[in-house]
Amino acid sequence: MTTRFYSFLIAFIAFVGIAEALGNDLFRRVAEMVNDERQKVGLPRLIYNEKLEQAALSHSQWMARVGKMEHLQGDKPHDFQDYLKSDHHHATRILKTGYLSWQDLFEVTREGNTGHVRTKPDADDHVSEIIAYAGPGTGNVPKQLPTVVPGWMKSPGHRAVIVKTCWKEIGAAFAVSRNGSTYYAVTFGQPIGQ
Repeated sequence: MTTRFYSFLIAFIAFVGIAEALGNDLFRRVAEMVNDERQKVGLPRLIYNEKLEQAALSHSQWMARVGKMEHLQGDKPHDFQDYLKSDHHHATRILKTGYLSWQDLFEVTREGNTGHVRTKPDADDHVSEIIAYAGPGTGNVPKQLPTVVPGWMKSPGHRAVIVKTCWKEIGAAFAVSRNGSTYYAVTFGQPIGQ
């Protein structure tokens, strides 16, 4: 291999490393802006969690790839085992990172010889997600952030998730689609026993 090839390879690796570092800094900036909104209403700041970021990144990349802003990915799973393997719901995306175990959110009850899986009553106090979309022509992520997070605060449903008092941790990410649209996901968590 030529020196020119090695120079290109080193430059490419450096570029990818810089782009990844900038992305991670901006992921954390989204979370900090959400924390700023929580602080304005007297709530404590949330701790940044890499596993919650993984779940947010997975979903924002999916939205960018398919070109739609939705919480549910793909078709609904056929049974509970399929559900646990899928990325269909934010809870399963978060569970797949190892943030919690499925027993933390679900319970099996028996009626005769039949087992039924039920969501635990407090499952919504342990994981949640909000998403947003900024279309092409809205500028780069730093230019979008001053409108994305305040937009969530103006939406009653998103605001309710952001200011929920049970949260302890947060993860955030975004992905840019081929047409230049940005898809945001923020995940919230409360570890069991806290």
